[in-house]
Amino acid sequence: MRLRLRRTDRRLIIEVTDGDDHLPRRRRAEPVDEAGRGISIIATIASSWGSRRTPDGGKAVWCEFALPRH
Repeated sequence: MRLRLRRTDRRLIIEVTDGDDHLPRRRRAEPVDEAGRGISIIATIASSWGSRRTPDGGKAVWCEFALPRH
């Protein structure tokens, strides 16, 4: 697993890559589920998010946050 942070004047981009080829999808988790809430939380608080397959057969999941202007 790898975590990458990028910052520009107006945004923060967080990207996590791993070797699993399963792309996440937004779904409604049941109260007893132990998984399935991460993408829903990110979609709610981030400006945008997405995922893509990586050349090594894994995936990258990213999200972007708008930064306040100074």
